[in-house]
Amino acid sequence: MTSFLSDLARTLYQKHGDNIHKLTIVFPSRRARYYFSRALAQLIKQPTWQPRYVGIDEFIHGHTSLRVADSYRLIIELYRAFADVKKTNETFDQFYFWGEALLNDFDAIDKYMVEPDQLFRNLAAEKELTDDLSFLTDEQREIIASFWKAFEAKESQQNEYQSQFLSVWEALLPIYRQFNQRLREQGLAYSGMIYRDMAQNLRNGEELFADAEHTVFAGFNALNRCEQVLFDYMRKRNAEFYYDYDSYYVKSKEQEAGLFLRKNLEMFPEAKNLNPKNLFSKGKKEVAIVATPSDTIQAKYAAQLAMDIVARGGKAEQTAIVFTDETLLTPVLSAISYSDEGSTSPQIETVNVTMGYPLTITPVYSLIEHVLSLYRTLKSNDDGVFFYHKDVSAIVSHQLLKGLGIEEFENVRKQIKEENQIFLSQSRLCQLPLIGPIFSIEASSNKQKEGKVSYQRLSAALIDILEQLLDRENAKSDEQSEHYVEFINTTLVALRKLHTALVREAMDISLQVYVSLVRKALSGIRIPFEGFPVAGLQLMGILETRNLDFENVIILSLNDDRFPAVAQQPSFVPYNIKRAFGMPTYEQQEAMYAYYFYRLLQRAGNIHLLYNTKADERSTGEMSRFLQQLKFESGLDITEQTIGYSLGFKTSPAITIEKTPEVMEILNQYVDGSRRRGLSPSAISSYLTCRLKFYFNYIADVKEQEDVEEDISNQIFGKILHEAMDVIYQQLGKESIAANELEALLNDQPRIEKVIDDAFAKEFIRSEEGKSLLKMNGKFLLVKRVVTTYIRGILKYDLELIKQGSSLAMVSLEEPMAAMHPFTVDGQTRSIFLKGRLDRVDRLNGITRIVDYKTGAYKGKNEFAGFEKMFVGKDTSKYSGSMQTFLYSLMYDISKKGEVKNIKPALYFVRGIQTNDFEPSLALKEGKNKPTIIENFFDYKDEYVSFLDNALAELFGSSQPFDQTGDPAQMCQKYCPYNVICKR
Repeated sequence: MTSFLSDLARTLYQKHGDNIHKLTIVFPSRRARYYFSRALAQLIKQPTWQPRYVGIDEFIHGHTSLRVADSYRLIIELYRAFADVKKTNETFDQFYFWGEALLNDFDAIDKYMVEPDQLFRNLAAEKELTDDLSFLTDEQREIIASFWKAFEAKESQQNEYQSQFLSVWEALLPIYRQFNQRLREQGLAYSGMIYRDMAQNLRNGEELFADAEHTVFAGFNALNRCEQVLFDYMRKRNAEFYYDYDSYYVKSKEQEAGLFLRKNLEMFPEAKNLNPKNLFSKGKKEVAIVATPSDTIQAKYAAQLAMDIVARGGKAEQTAIVFTDETLLTPVLSAISYSDEGSTSPQIETVNVTMGYPLTITPVYSLIEHVLSLYRTLKSNDDGVFFYHKDVSAIVSHQLLKGLGIEEFENVRKQIKEENQIFLSQSRLCQLPLIGPIFSIEASSNKQKEGKVSYQRLSAALIDILEQLLDRENAKSDEQSEHYVEFINTTLVALRKLHTALVREAMDISLQVYVSLVRKALSGIRIPFEGFPVAGLQLMGILETRNLDFENVIILSLNDDRFPAVAQQPSFVPYNIKRAFGMPTYEQQEAMYAYYFYRLLQRAGNIHLLYNTKADERSTGEMSRFLQQLKFESGLDITEQTIGYSLGFKTSPAITIEKTPEVMEILNQYVDGSRRRGLSPSAISSYLTCRLKFYFNYIADVKEQEDVEEDISNQIFGKILHEAMDVIYQQLGKESIAANELEALLNDQPRIEKVIDDAFAKEFIRSEEGKSLLKMNGKFLLVKRVVTTYIRGILKYDLELIKQGSSLAMVSLEEPMAAMHPFTVDGQTRSIFLKGRLDRVDRLNGITRIVDYKTGAYKGKNEFAGFEKMFVGKDTSKYSGSMQTFLYSLMYDISKKGEVKNIKPALYFVRGIQTNDFEPSLALKEGKNKPTIIENFFDYKDEYVSFLDNALAELFGSSQPFDQTGDPAQMCQKYCPYNVICKR
């Protein structure tokens, strides 16, 4: 295969010889000049100067004194022009998002040399198309007339949208003129403005491009009207034109790929045809269309294809992986660098990425995104400004900052988890080193202003942090720091330019618009890779392939909604008007992408065309229409294949932990009398529910990952209620409670709410400043209301007992309890250290009650179906509340050394305590027998202790391993934190 550029180099060298250095060669892309230069070097026999290489923009922009302004400077100047013309109070925030569309329209108007005073006319107000539009064809005049016919109704009869359109449309001409005038006065321009100046000057007879006496235009396809004027001018001065095409799509008018070339060949004939006839359809080609189930598989398969090509003797530099979706760059690079031990394909040592490395996937950009997010999620009230914990954590844990070893950052991370800080106060964070300035910016509670902070101060803080990071990274000498320096430097340049432009123009914009400007300024930046651009495997975007030819071509993401990637850009110029005035529409854009596609394939011999069959919100999963055209029109021998997943459904193996000497050593710490380790009633309940779960938690010490709880879990909810009830009854004292005390408390709602707020701060937010969270979050206010309802229900129930003549006094509240309980295991008497906290011990009519508050579901009655079902079988979790309350009663009896003769276990289910038939006493219901109220724990103590001792003997004996005994459908999947290990 000979490439277009090598044929071009040979032709020009044969024609001009050693005088080739006098040529100015204009390419549509910068990369083409490298390949041309290499091809030329293989032809010359002695040292000679190279031709002058330029891109078309460089060629045109080099003949003007105007300077192309940055995009954000242009949008600011356009807003100034808009404000001068419209005389409205519309802010820059309101203007920005549609101002970009207007800027694109003005650029297209100039590049296609449309007369703005003819375009921006309300032709509906005119009786007929005037002679001013005589340059249009009959078809174009008909299109315009049909569009404006809809506006011929009287003003009073026009609908709202028509009136709004006309209002804006009639202002566009003065805005265009004012905008151009403002830019010229400052020596600035947008690209289309420079193009138009050039074309008009040429038409007016000015002599331009005198330094380009011998000019060659190579490989051009779509030309705007200004470029056509330039080409015509240069044609008359003996410029040479060479085109890269194939007769397959140029000769056939049905092929959109040849739309522009058919015109170019007629208007600007080629100096020599460098394209062998029917190279596309007659050349030797192997074409495969490959359907893949995901982008990940697509990336891995493309990398494997490239490695297989090299393994078969193919040249890496003659192989290109072409991206129509640049987000696949990183997965492909990872797949190429990954060494599969089972693969026989050699590693590709040299890779050239023509697209550059997107700044948006660097650590620097992610840090900026976290900072910007920080101010979109902050909360403010009378107590101050508070920042969302995820944003704060993302910043202090960021890889650019974490490696600095700043102790204060680690302290913040710990405090967030330990104090469950959902929002952190500004006063604490602004004291942090290095990043303190981003937290110290004054926030506003003004809802009229969409942004809550001054963008000037935020911008300055961002730049300051990046400058400090740059100094720290420059002080290091490792390879990673070199990369970080490049990323930070590039970002700083863009942010400084944006900051300078906004401050210089004194723009008053919201944070929302500032974020959009930052993203726009950074999103298009590519950091170039180091290396020789024509060596190694080529990874490039579709636009970078212009004029380049490869023997092996792999194109990714050839889905119809990704390629042709013809996005409908917002525009003020209606489609019909664009067509009539010769401005580009989506048909022209499709034709351009069709040319890129067919041209890339015409000289290739080994072609793989991949697409993703997965249908989701991004894609329909259908192959590109260009692939359909290849299949049914090209006549090529095409193979189709589908890459599928290799799915293997595995049953998770059962997990059993034997009681090895090491395990037994830990178990013995609970029963050796040292009190080093103790078991709570909930721990024993955990063992009865699932032995393996007990092992993970109490033997292997595998704890749940401590995360910030943003939602109030059942456990936290229970802690808040327990804490509040403890405080309420502590305040009432341990004397017999009078009815009027509870009535006064129930009537004092602020007092109850104050207690709940304190409990909320202690158990959920775990810091005094966290109380402000209650004022900011409606979800927590709802939880607070529910807790209030439950607490009032408990107080009302106790009040009703007193009103019925009962005496009620608190004995202890939230009292820590510890007891040594003897039992027999493997023929030996051991003592287990039991510990826990009793929610409430009271005395009702002289009888001691062990009361446990329960916030779970209330099934109607506190019944249990026998002691055996408490300890054995699948229903142990169902009766865990009863089992634990009995155990608390036993522990209380042991701690009091048998002094209390009557102990009554009770469960206060707060969800059912307000029902008319609520009964807190436990009840034994065996079979169809009537429930028997447990009036005295001692009547059932021996039977309960017998089953308890059997369970303890099994737990601490050496024969029963720790295995999976939980109910997978119930406890495992819903509630067990270790399900990720068991996978039951």
